[in-house]
Amino acid sequence: MYGVYSIRAARNPIFTPGTDESRYAFIGTISTAYPILKDGGYDKENKYNANGVFSLSAKQIVRGLDIKAVYSPSLILSDREIFNRTVPRWTIDQNKNPVAGTPINQVNSLQKNRPYTINQNFLLQPTMTIR
Repeated sequence: MYGVYSIRAARNPIFTPGTDESRYAFIGTISTAYPILKDGGYDKENKYNANGVFSLSAKQIVRGLDIKAVYSPSLILSDREIFNRTVPRWTIDQNKNPVAGTPINQVNSLQKNRPYTINQNFLLQPTMTIR
């Protein structure tokens, strides 16, 4: 989140001067928010939930005894994909020629996570009525 707020330094250019806004400027860490948001890759996540409740009642199993059973399963599936793309940054030399600087996300990377969670709840409730 800090990278988004670092765009506030308006005195630093986002693009290298003289490149018609085609090359991002390398000025330390100040100029990273816009390039990351525009060309730095993506982070996508989908979540799916499936829940159910099943109940079973038995009355008068024995005289005065009722039993209620409840089963509640839950399944949570997640699908997350994070792609970090290398974003080259440039500076200029004394002759105003673009020179490659340190890129953002120096190595392209793709990360995929597909975790799942299974929850199961059981309830068995006997009720005895004495007369």
